[in-house]
Amino acid sequence: MMERRDAQCRRHPERSAVARCRSCGLACCRECVVEHEFRLVCADCLRREAERAGGRGGRVAWAAFGQWVVAAGVVWVIFYAVAAGWRRVPEVFHDGVIWGRETTDDR
Repeated sequence: MMERRDAQCRRHPERSAVARCRSCGLACCRECVVEHEFRLVCADCLRREAERAGGRGGRVAWAAFGQWVVAAGVVWVIFYAVAAGWRRVPEVFHDGVIWGRETTDDR
């Protein structure tokens, strides 16, 4: 918090400051300071951090898109493998005739 009680907010000189921004060190009132990632920062510093993070947003979006494409590919391969396995099952099994043959052959 603040060392001095008589410090004023840099944006609102009529208000007393309650904290200093951890990024720029300027005094802020309750309205101008916000907790972000477990530290108190002013609105200007928070905006700058958001703009810097916005530059990475495109890369993050492409990475997420890539993950979805890979996941869709994996699901397709699994689906294809299951379908290929079912195609190898004899036709008599699908028709239900195989059960009749086993009981007839056993007699």
